[in-house]
Amino acid sequence: MGAASSANLPPQASGLRCKALEPTALLLEWDLADPEESPVTHCEVQLASSWSWSSVAFALEDAVGPRRARPGSTRWEAKVCELQPETHYELRVRGCNEDGVGEWFHQTMKTSSRPEAPSDLACTARRHNGFDIEWQVLDPPGAAALSCEIQIGGSFAWGYADHGDDEGLPRRCENNIWRARIVGLQGNTAYEVRVRASNAVGEGGWLQQPFKSSDVPLAPAELTCSNRNSDGFDIEWMMPDPDGAPISVCDVEIASSLSWHAAMLSIAPARRNDRWRATVVGLTAATSYDVRVRGRNAAGEGMWTQNRFTTSKPPSTPVKVKCRRRRTDGLDIEWALDDPDGAPVAECEVEVASPLSWRKASLSLVPTRVDDRWHARLAGLAGATSYDVRVRGKNAAGDGPWVQQRFQTSDCPSPPQGLSCTQRAPNELSVRWQVLGVEGAPTLGCEAQIFQNGYWIGTGVKRQGSRPQSKENDHASEEDVDVEDWSATFVGLDGATDYEVRVRACNSVGPGEWCEQSFSTAWTPPAPVAVNCIERLPDKLVLEWDIADPEGAEVTNCELQLAGTMGWYSAMIEAEQKPTRCTGNTWRASITGLPPDADQQLRVRGRNASGPGAWLQQALRTSDRPGPPWELTAAELWVDKISLEWQVQDPVGAPLTSCDVQVRTAMFWSTAAYEIEPRPLGEGRWGAKVAGLTPDTSVEFRIRCVNTCGTGPWSENILAGITPGTPEKPRSFTWRVRPGPHGPRLELAWQVPDPGGAKVTECTLEIAKESMFLSSRWAAPEFDTDGMPKRTQDNQWIATVLGISAGTECDVRIGAQNSIGKSLYYRARFVVPGKPATPSELCRSSKSFISRLVSPRLGANEGVSLQWLVDDSPKAEVLQCDLQVYVSPGWKPAVFLHGEEPNRVSPDEKNWRATVVNLSAGCTYDFRVRAVSAAGEGEWYQQRISV
Repeated sequence: MGAASSANLPPQASGLRCKALEPTALLLEWDLADPEESPVTHCEVQLASSWSWSSVAFALEDAVGPRRARPGSTRWEAKVCELQPETHYELRVRGCNEDGVGEWFHQTMKTSSRPEAPSDLACTARRHNGFDIEWQVLDPPGAAALSCEIQIGGSFAWGYADHGDDEGLPRRCENNIWRARIVGLQGNTAYEVRVRASNAVGEGGWLQQPFKSSDVPLAPAELTCSNRNSDGFDIEWMMPDPDGAPISVCDVEIASSLSWHAAMLSIAPARRNDRWRATVVGLTAATSYDVRVRGRNAAGEGMWTQNRFTTSKPPSTPVKVKCRRRRTDGLDIEWALDDPDGAPVAECEVEVASPLSWRKASLSLVPTRVDDRWHARLAGLAGATSYDVRVRGKNAAGDGPWVQQRFQTSDCPSPPQGLSCTQRAPNELSVRWQVLGVEGAPTLGCEAQIFQNGYWIGTGVKRQGSRPQSKENDHASEEDVDVEDWSATFVGLDGATDYEVRVRACNSVGPGEWCEQSFSTAWTPPAPVAVNCIERLPDKLVLEWDIADPEGAEVTNCELQLAGTMGWYSAMIEAEQKPTRCTGNTWRASITGLPPDADQQLRVRGRNASGPGAWLQQALRTSDRPGPPWELTAAELWVDKISLEWQVQDPVGAPLTSCDVQVRTAMFWSTAAYEIEPRPLGEGRWGAKVAGLTPDTSVEFRIRCVNTCGTGPWSENILAGITPGTPEKPRSFTWRVRPGPHGPRLELAWQVPDPGGAKVTECTLEIAKESMFLSSRWAAPEFDTDGMPKRTQDNQWIATVLGISAGTECDVRIGAQNSIGKSLYYRARFVVPGKPATPSELCRSSKSFISRLVSPRLGANEGVSLQWLVDDSPKAEVLQCDLQVYVSPGWKPAVFLHGEEPNRVSPDEKNWRATVVNLSAGCTYDFRVRAVSAAGEGEWYQQRISV
């Protein structure tokens, strides 16, 4: 029975929370489930005091105490009253039913607080006597802010702010935002402002912030002169309105010698947006003034901004002064003159310097502005005279400075230029010259004279044309001045004679200076140059020479003379080959009747309308007799005849017709017996085949050449030849041992030169053999297949011998034979190499490495790299090495990595190496190695090596 009663007790409450918060009360709410057989009848709520728990006071409407939120609900609620604000309380609650009371559920809660300090305090609008502010106040739960208080910091204490009217009092606008207006303050002044909120609990904390009322105007910026004139200027400046206090007026002052005073204004300061303008008048021209401006508003006067401005100036110095056109009695001048700012140039003055002072220029055209240039025309001046001219500008501000320039009126013509001879003849000269036009005074004519027989004699002139003259500098006139071409012809002159010629030009100012030059009439021909013999024959020469045609008198004919015993005489010239012009300045002629192989002294000159020219003398020669042959060689030898060849040179114009060949017999020279007569072979070589000679005999020959000019000298080079004989003794013998199927093979090689005309037909090779009863005898050895003595190329012979034992001494003799007979024997003795040397220094390779090898067939095994030394025997190098390893019960060939047999480290070294595999790690093995050469197998060398 007791167990059943305990199970029906109320469970512990859960979810105890404050549903509504007030400064002195808490509206509580919690959950409590009803037991199945005994529902909760009521709940108890207690409050913790200093020493114990006590029952709480409930609101009048809840005097009965905690109750269900609605009938049948498991949610309970109660309103606890008579509490202190801003206080933490510990509460507990439990349920009760007919079976007893449940367990307590504890919870701590707090009543409503006073407001926190405001935040986001800012100025929303400024004025000259105050400002509008805005801030944010967060309402504490259960105790919303009811009002706000604003105070202004004073010199010693805080005072209440003046809000003006009810509209300016602090008021809540939206959500947590509050606004207020403060008035009665000083302009352009900073104030400390603080604000706090109050609710039913009490007053919150202060929030302090500095604010400032509207400023006085800032100092003006960008104070500039927008326009100036002779008695004032227009000024501009930038000045924005301060926040909440727009600028009402601006002051403009000008500095005097002692103080500032208000400027005289034709237009008072006016604004357009933030830019202000004013016009200052009553000033002096070309004078600088200090000007200052400031703004004023309801907050007070702003700061001054000062700048210096200058009224319009007189004109500057004229520039680019130049003469546009010169005249015989005047000048057209031009200059540039900029208008000063605000005071354009009104007029210009022009003056001309007289001997004692300046005077006003006499003008046919007064100074006139055209675009950006001024023009004036001076009149009443003298021609060919320089004048100093000065100009200046004037405007409302005064007179500008003078600028001075020197100009000259039109001058007499300058001396003609480019005086040259355009055509000359034996009795006349044509000349041409140029006349530079004078600005403002065109050329009227020219004079041309020639000095002849002690007098200057004139002739007619002619204008050929004109062309524009280029400008030389910036001060030159802009008028186009022509360069004129003039010409004249003088007749009745002497040929090849120098004359003095002079010309001058005239214009309206007067005649110019003479231009004098020397010219000559057409000259006689110069001496010819480069007499060349283009064809040389035994009795004839065909000549060419160059002779220049003098200007105006070309060469009409030429003369040729030969030097004789008593003097010069005219050369014999074929009628159809007389001196004739070929092309250009080249002449040609043929001289006949000359002796062959002889030097001739010749001279030639030209002739024209002015007379004969100068001689050119030159030595020439007719065709020569042949020279001696050279490079006499025996091209081919036979037993009783010889084929000869020699080099010749055909003389120019007289080629060889034949050659004579002689042979020395005993003490005399006699004509050779020819099988083939001497004949040309081409490219300057001749040849002949001489027969009837004695075999194996020394023979001497000499040769000479013949042409139409005669017989040449005998050859200086005498050929001593030997007709073919028996072969020479073999030479250049070499031997080498090679391996063979049944022992070493002995390879022999030698050389036998072929005698000319009787080649070696065979060679005999014999080896000395020992006999029991007789001394050594020579016999043919056993030759390898196709190893008999035979020619390989040119003079090279080889043979291969078998049956020679290694290490034995061998005597060999070799003879050669041709159609004439046999040669002497060549003998050689040598030792056939024995077996190869025994290897040494078998060890693990220092340049290799030991590696574990894994084979699918053999499994894991070890390998070792070995190296050793073997010396090669002379004439029989080591061909291979055998390497074995001892594996019980005996020696077995070693197994090599990748099947690679032992090999040399490099071809010319005696170091050998190999890598042996299929060994066991950690074991010691006996290895042995031997060398094999063509002479056989060497001795084993054994060594123990660990793996």
